[in-house]
Amino acid sequence: YTVEFSAGCGSASDNWIVQWWKNASSYQTATPVPVTAGKTVAAIDASMQPGGIVTGTVKSNTGAVLSGICVFAYNATTGLGNSATSAANGTYSVIGLATGAYVVEFSTGCGSASQNWLIQYWKGSATADLSTTVSVTQGKTTSSVSPVMEPGGVITGTVKSSTGAVLQGICVTAGPANGAGEGSWSGVTGSNGTYSVAGLPTGSYVVAFEPGCGSGPNWLAQWSKDSSTLAGAQSVSVKAGSTTAGVHAALLPGGEITGTVTAPGGADLPGICVYAVTRGGRTMAYASSGTGGAYVLAGLPTGSYDVEFEAACEFS
Repeated sequence: YTVEFSAGCGSASDNWIVQWWKNASSYQTATPVPVTAGKTVAAIDASMQPGGIVTGTVKSNTGAVLSGICVFAYNATTGLGNSATSAANGTYSVIGLATGAYVVEFSTGCGSASQNWLIQYWKGSATADLSTTVSVTQGKTTSSVSPVMEPGGVITGTVKSSTGAVLQGICVTAGPANGAGEGSWSGVTGSNGTYSVAGLPTGSYVVAFEPGCGSGPNWLAQWSKDSSTLAGAQSVSVKAGSTTAGVHAALLPGGEITGTVTAPGGADLPGICVYAVTRGGRTMAYASSGTGGAYVLAGLPTGSYDVEFEAACEFS
């Protein structure tokens, strides 16, 4: 066994560097502890070392302090690190860091009032590989790592059915057109069918509309603008700090395959995984048989499918 020691389980201070026995800084360099059932291995002790701290204040481009901004600091070599969230006064403190050079990332998603801030790395870089690393020494504080967050671009629109009914719970995802860039940004349609995808850097994006975020399942995926395939999608231009409105979608209902799964002798079998697979091997829909063994495979485009039934599966 490898034995790890870390703060966070009620210690008076959480500013201790994670370590593995014997005094190892990583899992890979830890000394294994041989254990025999029925016996005790004693004296697997640890001498914890105080960590380095990175502190700062997060503000907007207008000077307003920002709470709820996620702050991640990770070692540029090992990838190990820690995280924190900016407080009501915009301050944060990332603790428990070993000596080294750290990449520090600032992003939304930890309770910020607005999600429309661009991901940023110290100092003001849009990507980790171009960021300025922060030097940390264990037992000391590196202060004034204080970013100025810039607003992102926004895509908005309304999703309806082909008959004009607004659709709630449709997943909306914006990704860089032609795979140029990293990451994706998402939103979900509300009760009036509208959505907002925020925090986008300036660029061209393909927008996908799919069921699965609270909507009924039997809608065909669609891409901007009114394309039934990703390859046919038209890109949407976005400028940071501005809103690109009117990116709407009208979803078509999909086809369904239904049936009942039974055991030899006719007993119903719930909990069986069922897949609709194209002749080319692509899974287009999946479901689990419910009470009574019934299943529904929904959201299928016109075509021919193989239907696979599997007992040992990863969802139920």
